[in-house]
Amino acid sequence: MTSRTLLATTALVFIIGGSARAAELSTPTMVASATALWCNIVNISSVVQTVRIRAYNESGTITADSGDVVVGTRATLWQSVSNGRGHCRFTTVNSKTLFRASINVYDGGTVIESLPAQ
Repeated sequence: MTSRTLLATTALVFIIGGSARAAELSTPTMVASATALWCNIVNISSVVQTVRIRAYNESGTITADSGDVVVGTRATLWQSVSNGRGHCRFTTVNSKTLFRASINVYDGGTVIESLPAQ
């Protein structure tokens, strides 16, 4: 195989297969006055996954960052949203279909509002 054929074959593989990218999920902005606002993501797959949660305030500044966290099978990762106002962004190393994520307003231990991430 010539180097030209090898180069063309390699390029074709990348074009057809695409490159692996992290999946992103985001929530709408929510406001929770006098209650708690949390971002949460559940790993619904049958293997451990790496996830990162970032919470943003209304002006787009990051207020909390979990960093990369390994989440077990069927386990949930939580991140508080500072000041009860903002939105969440979830970054995963695999397909977003392996997760369910949302932003939730809690009153005590009860969810009173929830919006899904997309």
